[in-house]
Amino acid sequence: MRFLTPACLFLLFATTAVYGQGGPTVTGLNKSAGGVGDAVTISGSGFRATQGSSTVTFNKKTAQEIKTWTDSSIIAVVPPDATSGDVVVTIDGKSSAAGTKFTLPTIEQLSPPLGTSGAVGDLVTIKGHDFGNAPGKVTFNDKKPAKSQSTVWSDTSIVVTVPSGAVTGNVVVTTADGHNSAPMPLDVKPPEYDPTHFEVITGVGAVLAGVEATSYKTNNDALSAANVGRKTPEILLGGSFIMPCRWGGRWIEKSYCGVSQDCQPGGAYYHYRPWATFLSIRFAPTTDQTINGFVLGGGYRITKYFSLVIGYSVTPVDEPSPGFRVAAAQVVSANPTISPYSRYNPSDLLLNKPGAFDGFPLFVYNASGVTTTKLFPNNPTVTHHRSGIYFGVGIPLNLTALFKPSGGKQ
Repeated sequence: MRFLTPACLFLLFATTAVYGQGGPTVTGLNKSAGGVGDAVTISGSGFRATQGSSTVTFNKKTAQEIKTWTDSSIIAVVPPDATSGDVVVTIDGKSSAAGTKFTLPTIEQLSPPLGTSGAVGDLVTIKGHDFGNAPGKVTFNDKKPAKSQSTVWSDTSIVVTVPSGAVTGNVVVTTADGHNSAPMPLDVKPPEYDPTHFEVITGVGAVLAGVEATSYKTNNDALSAANVGRKTPEILLGGSFIMPCRWGGRWIEKSYCGVSQDCQPGGAYYHYRPWATFLSIRFAPTTDQTINGFVLGGGYRITKYFSLVIGYSVTPVDEPSPGFRVAAAQVVSANPTISPYSRYNPSDLLLNKPGAFDGFPLFVYNASGVTTTKLFPNNPTVTHHRSGIYFGVGIPLNLTALFKPSGGKQ
C-alpha cells in the first residue's frame, strides 16, 4: 500500500496537468463579430489533439464544419442557424466557461410574423440586432435583393419592400460588411397577376391595310372564290408572352393592383408596362374561307382583361396561275356569247381582279355545252401569300395560373 499511493497520486497529478479539472478553456477568438459561414479561430487549452466526439457551439448551435483541431486551437465555421452569444467548446461532457462572445446579425422577428403571408410590394419589418447602422441588403429566398434605397435601416430594425420575383423561402440580412444572418422563413404571396407568364390570347379585329385578294378552290369542275382580303371582322386565337417592360408613368398598373402595395416603389407593378408579343391564327366565320391566315405582332395591355393588338398578317391565297388567266381570257374573248363565258370580262381575268374567276369552268364550253377538254392542262391555281397590317383588340387568358400552387410556393 505504501508503493501504490504515490503511484496513484502521480497519475492524478499528470491527468490534472494535461486536462485540467475544469475542462477545456477558451482564451479568445480571432474576431468577435462576423456572420454565418465565417471561419472563426478559437484559442485556448485542453482541447486535446484531435476532435473525436468533442463539439463547438455558437450560442448553443453546433458547428457542423471544423477545419482544424489541435490542443490549443480550433478553426470552426459559424453554422447556418447561429445567433449572437457564447462560443463554447465541450469535451467529454465538460464545457468551457461562458463569456467568450461572438456576435453576428440576428433576426429575431419578422412582421408579418412567421406563418402569415406577405405579398410582393408589401413592407416587411425585420427586428433583431447587430445589423449595423450602414445599410446592407436583404434577400428573399436567394432571389433579387431588396434595394437598399427602399429600406429603413438601423442596428436593430429594418423595413424593406418585398421585391419583385420573391417567393416563399428564407429571409437573410447581409450587413454592409458582408456578414450574413441566420435565415428566417417568410411566406410570400404571388401578385394577383403574374407579369411574366405565357397566355392564350383571343380577340377580334381586321386587316385594315393591304390588297384585297381572292382565294380559289376547285368545286364541281369550277373555281369557287373566298374573299380573304375583305375588311371583315376576324377572330384571333393564339398564344402570347408578356414582355417585362418598365418605364415612366404609373397609371396602367393601377388596373392590376388597385390601391395595394404592388403599386408602390418596389412593388410588382410599379412602372409596369405590359407589352406582349403574340402569334395567332385568324378565323373569319362569315367568309367562305374560315381560317384566313396568321398574325405575328404585339399588344399593349390596358387592363387585366383587355389589350390593343397590332401585327403583321400573312394570308395564304390560292390564285389562278398566269397561264390559266391567259387561257381563260382567250376563251372568253373567242366566245363572248357562249354561256357561261358571257358572264366574264377578259380584262378582269387577265388582271385577276377580286372575284373575277368565281364559278369559272375548268373545262371548255362550246355552243352545245361543256366538253371533256380541259381549258388548262396544269394545276389552275398557285399559292401566294398576301400580307397586311392587322388591328384589333385582344382578351388574354392566363390559363397557366390554373396550374400554379397557391401561396407563392414553388
